[in-house]
Amino acid sequence: MSNISVYNGLWTNYDYSPIVGATLTIPTRWGNYLIAALSTLVGFAGMSAWALTAYFFHQRVASRRNKDILDHQIQLLCRSSSGPLESLIESAQLHVAWRTRSKKVIGRTLPLAVAAIIIWSSFIAAGVFVAEVASKAYGDVVVLGTPLYCGDLEWGIGDTTNLSDAEAQERWRSSLAARDRKIGANVKWSRTYSEAYMLGTSAPSSPFKQSILPYTATDVPCPWTINTTCYGFNRTRGGSALRMDTGLLDSHTHFGINAPLQDRIQFRKVSTCGVVDWAPFVVESEGNLTDAFPYQFKALKLLAEPKPTPNIPEPLKYTILEWFLPQIDPYRVL
Repeated sequence: MSNISVYNGLWTNYDYSPIVGATLTIPTRWGNYLIAALSTLVGFAGMSAWALTAYFFHQRVASRRNKDILDHQIQLLCRSSSGPLESLIESAQLHVAWRTRSKKVIGRTLPLAVAAIIIWSSFIAAGVFVAEVASKAYGDVVVLGTPLYCGDLEWGIGDTTNLSDAEAQERWRSSLAARDRKIGANVKWSRTYSEAYMLGTSAPSSPFKQSILPYTATDVPCPWTINTTCYGFNRTRGGSALRMDTGLLDSHTHFGINAPLQDRIQFRKVSTCGVVDWAPFVVESEGNLTDAFPYQFKALKLLAEPKPTPNIPEPLKYTILEWFLPQIDPYRVL
């Protein structure tokens, strides 16, 4: 992960909806500050919510024409209340004091008490669960990785104004050699990293890695029926071929590219493989390479079309596919 940095800021995890998947990634220190600030904000929000509720009850009582002393005390309670818990206690005290002295006491004190209970309990729970906005340190933490080095390198020989042609050519050859070494080193590093990543020996290990892409394998009739045919079991002719189909592979689900639905790409690969009778498509030749290297070789040249006459060899531009010891096995599996 040395070439990958963690993105700090607001981003969207498109495994979920844009609202649920909205994610803020910040360092641990600032995360603690954020949780403390959210807890304080929840407290202020609870006070503001109760102030609005108390104002509603105050105006509701004030709009009555025939008011008694209990109504005036409820108005005073709503105007001077400092919080829902205090209003709940005072509403209970009013009910106890006026239950035998006035009419419909419970109908006037109970709505205020119920509203106080709901707001008080809701914001107490919100203050407790505000810590849930942070990911657990002992669980899987999903972050957005950004590469530090993205793209290809530009290779060149620089300013050649004061160089001779020979010097410019030498510098160009050196540049190409450096480029080839760089590409080779990148290939070796990527193979080492991918093996360690898939085996889980590199840190950190991702729970989203795809060790194997899904595919289905089915037997299908041999697609080569004109100039050759497929071999079956024990080199019998008329065998079947193997068809491998990945189905639609999603760039987000299978390849790990975090993107909204409209920006994703689906890729499908279908391959058909079969063991065919290659005799009509090759020209064979045998011989010794050199006296100092006395191995015998068998050279095969693949042809796009079957050779017209098996007796006419083509001795030029052969590609050596296998080297054998003096005893040559022509049926050795390639």
